[in-house]
Amino acid sequence: MSNVVNIDDGLCMGCGACVEICPQRILYLDENTSTAEVTDHGLCDRLRGCERVCPVGAIKID
Repeated sequence: MSNVVNIDDGLCMGCGACVEICPQRILYLDENTSTAEVTDHGLCDRLRGCERVCPVGAIKID
């Protein structure tokens, strides 16, 4: 299965806005890298809330 939620680790600043808005709760902030990560791409609802709320454009939904 391919990634649905693509997070650019170089852009992600770990603000957590995407984590807070995700209704499926599949996003989290990695303790080691302080960037957003995905637990299960198959559960993404593709409503793109995380994409819209990201202040640096680090998230793209395919």
